[in-house]
Amino acid sequence: MPPQKKNKKTFIYTAPISQEILTIQQAARVKSTNILTNTWINTLEAFWHDLQLPGKIEDIDTKEELECQLVLFFVSCKQQNGKDYFVQSIKAARFAIAHHINLYSKIRPQDINNKNVYPDLYNAITGKIKILTKSGFGKSREADAFTESEIQLIVNHPAMQTDSLKGLLRRIFWHNAFELALRGGEHYDLKIQHFVKRKDGGIDVIFYQSKCNQISLSNSNSKSEIISIPPNENIIKDYELYFTKRSPQCDDAFYLQPCNQAEGI
Repeated sequence: MPPQKKNKKTFIYTAPISQEILTIQQAARVKSTNILTNTWINTLEAFWHDLQLPGKIEDIDTKEELECQLVLFFVSCKQQNGKDYFVQSIKAARFAIAHHINLYSKIRPQDINNKNVYPDLYNAITGKIKILTKSGFGKSREADAFTESEIQLIVNHPAMQTDSLKGLLRRIFWHNAFELALRGGEHYDLKIQHFVKRKDGGIDVIFYQSKCNQISLSNSNSKSEIISIPPNENIIKDYELYFTKRSPQCDDAFYLQPCNQAEGI
């Protein structure tokens, strides 16, 4: 029998450039999260332009200046037609801008939602919401952002308590969804090595967005995405407890199936 002919190779592989890698990585992000964030950052930059403020929000290099500029924005912000925003839009803006800051700011991480860290900003947003509510702009809609009282109801629910493995897992899933703005399938790509403790007590979460050859990708010069979790004592305590429950024999998947054995999750 004559030997079979092999298919002739008709192209030559070339190494992808950094921009190509970044484009593929960004394709894994949920569009709705990116659209919401980009919408509010564009609004913020329009405000910056009209007031002739220099640079961008991510270029500010002090916490005090960042708080001052954000107070100006939230006190002044209106729709393009000059009308006031609804309350849920103000809440969405706060969380979208916080997400952007913890991705790109020179001084990240910054917990702008923490009233003890950013008291002037908290008072400005709270006052704005109260005034808008009295003016009829506080009507509830299906897409309303969580209020602080609603967040406390969620994390204090018996099913979310950390004295059980399942409760701890639910609590961590909530933190990842809320702090990292993860949606749907993005949770499945998380690996334990993506979570890196910082010297200030917070956690950096590094996303390489590649299910294959992650070590090679992480060691290359390609741009990775880092989301910073601020050093909030209660949140970090939950993560640290979750990390201690992992068995040394576990694989690198971040989410594990709870079990009742003594070695951990």
